[in-house]
Amino acid sequence: QKKPQNVPETKGDTEGVTDPTPEGPGETTINASDLNKNSEYKEKGYTASGNVTLVLDEDIKLKSIGIDGGTLTIQGKKTLEVTAGIKAISITTLDGAALKFPSGAQFNTDKKTYVDKDANAIMRIVFNTEVFTVKFEPASLNIEDQQVLKGEKAQVPSNTPKSVCKSSGWYNGSKKLEDSPITANTTFTWKTHLVQHYDAKAATCTSRGNTEFWWCKTCEKYFKDEACQYELEESAIIIPATGHEWNDWTVTKKATTKAAGEKQRTCKKCGEIETEVIPRVVEYTFSKGANSTWTKGGSSDLEIVVKRNYDDKTTHGLFVEVLVDDKAVDSKNYTTESGSLKLKLKKSYLDTLSEKEHSVEIKFEDGSAKTKLTVKPAPAKTSAAKSPSTGETIPAGVIIAIVVVAVVAVAAIIIARRRMA
Repeated sequence: QKKPQNVPETKGDTEGVTDPTPEGPGETTINASDLNKNSEYKEKGYTASGNVTLVLDEDIKLKSIGIDGGTLTIQGKKTLEVTAGIKAISITTLDGAALKFPSGAQFNTDKKTYVDKDANAIMRIVFNTEVFTVKFEPASLNIEDQQVLKGEKAQVPSNTPKSVCKSSGWYNGSKKLEDSPITANTTFTWKTHLVQHYDAKAATCTSRGNTEFWWCKTCEKYFKDEACQYELEESAIIIPATGHEWNDWTVTKKATTKAAGEKQRTCKKCGEIETEVIPRVVEYTFSKGANSTWTKGGSSDLEIVVKRNYDDKTTHGLFVEVLVDDKAVDSKNYTTESGSLKLKLKKSYLDTLSEKEHSVEIKFEDGSAKTKLTVKPAPAKTSAAKSPSTGETIPAGVIIAIVVVAVVAVAAIIIARRRMA
C-alpha cells in the first residue's frame, strides 16, 4: 500500500551496515563511494529498478535518484544530497516507491533533513518537486506543451520552424528558450526575427517622419507587422520633411551706408523665425574728377577716381564699364588702375565728344557713380597786326610792348604836372 507523501519508514537498526545482503531477485546494494567514482551519476543521477539499498560510506551529491517499482533504503552515517531528482523524493509520482531511512531517523519540520537518534548521521535531500507547464505559440504551429521541473530548461521542440535570421527562435519577452530556466508556467513565442517596434511619427517642417514599422537589428530589415510576414523597403516607411511655409520678409532694421540691416520671416506651420542680414548699402563717390570740364585740344587725359564707402580694396575688381550719355565707352578709350578705381578717359576720345554737357556713369557689379562732364571748344588763335606803310606783319609781342611804354609815358606826364601845380 502506498505510504503518505514524505513520511519516513524505519527498518530496524541498520547502523554500521555497509554491505547488506540482497533479499531476493530485484534487490540491489550500492555504495556511495562507487557512485562517486563515476561522474555520469553526478551529472545525470542514478536510476534502478526494484529494491535498492544505498550505503552512505562517504558523502555524496546526486542530481537525482530514480527507483521504479521498489523501495529505496538509506544506510550509513554520511550525507546524501539530491538536488533535482523528482522520482527519489516525490513518492506520489511513483507506483509503489517508498523512502526508507536509518533506524531512529526523524523527519524535521524543514522537510529537507533527516537525523538519526544520536544526531550524528545526516541525510539531506533537497526537494524539488514543482513542475511547470511550458506552452508554445502561435497555436497554429501545433507544438505540444512540455512539463518542466523547476529550475530546468524546456527542450527545443522537434518541429520548430526553420530559422530565417540569426535571431530566429522561441522567446519569452527578450529571453530565448535555451537561456531560460523555468520557474513558473511560461509561454514561448516563435519569432522569425527579433524586432523592435516603432510607432508612426508625423513629419515636421525640418524632420522626416515614418509609418508604423518593426525593425530587425540582426538582419537590418523592416516589416509592416510584428509577425514579420510583410517586409518593407526603407523608402516605404519614410515620410519626407514638409519644409517651411514662409510669410513675406519684414524689415526689422533698415540698412544704411554705414551699417547693415536685418529682416525676418515666420513659418506659417511651425512658427519658426528666420533672420537674415541686409547688407550695408553700397555707395560709390568721386574723390577726383566729379563735374569735370574738358577743353578740346588739351594735352593730357582726364583722370577720374571713384571710391567705395567700405571694402574699397574691392572697387577696382567690381568695375564693369563706363557710360557716356548712356552709351558704353569702348575699353580702348580708357585705362583703369587699382587703388579705389583710377580711370583715365583718353584725350583722343574726349576730342570726339560734342561741345556740351555730357552725363557720365561708372558702373560696378553692386552699384554705380554718376557725374557730369562739360566739353568746351578749343580757344581761338590770336591774329598778327600789319604795318600800314610796309604791309609787313608786326609781331604781337612788339605791339604789346609799345602799348606798355605809351601807358608808362602818359602816367609820368600826369605825375609831373601834379607836382608843378
